[in-house]
Amino acid sequence: APGIGRYPEDIFDGIGYMFEGKHKSFGAGFWFLATNAMAEFLFKLIHDYENLEMIEINEKSKKFWEFIGIDYTGQVYIGDYRFDSILDAIFIKADSFIHRTKEYVIDGYMSEQFHYLTGSQMSTSDLSWSYASIISVNSARRKVLRNVEPKRCNATAYPTCPLPCKNHCGFPKNQPRCVARNAEE
Repeated sequence: APGIGRYPEDIFDGIGYMFEGKHKSFGAGFWFLATNAMAEFLFKLIHDYENLEMIEINEKSKKFWEFIGIDYTGQVYIGDYRFDSILDAIFIKADSFIHRTKEYVIDGYMSEQFHYLTGSQMSTSDLSWSYASIISVNSARRKVLRNVEPKRCNATAYPTCPLPCKNHCGFPKNQPRCVARNAEE
């Protein structure tokens, strides 16, 4: 996943602004806070869909689903094998943003931004909201992993059931959220 910046026209790099011929700035970098916020949004979306028990993919939302990696149009209900596959795809995408953050954290320290080309940290060092974003995204991720239960395990959806993975999370061993849950425990 890419790093996430504040907005497309952002040119503040933590030192100054980029003005043609006046200041040598390469423009804004990606923000740890924004990158983690994207992951948190996706984890919360999983939770919302689990509660709604239905996902609708239509022309209006098609670009978002393409971003997630889903090429399907229509309604999918809980119990349908596609429902869990879609949630797993969202989970994988969310985790990819966390991995982007991890890639640029240096010895546990985070600044405000990381450079869009080199990944080197820039701008304000040890910015508290960068650290707070780690706590917040981790909380959202754990909530989703806690909700992975055997309730969706049935022979129709998963022929490998009832052979759930560790702690009966209800998914076959190759399911991403089940693997992630095992890694958590």
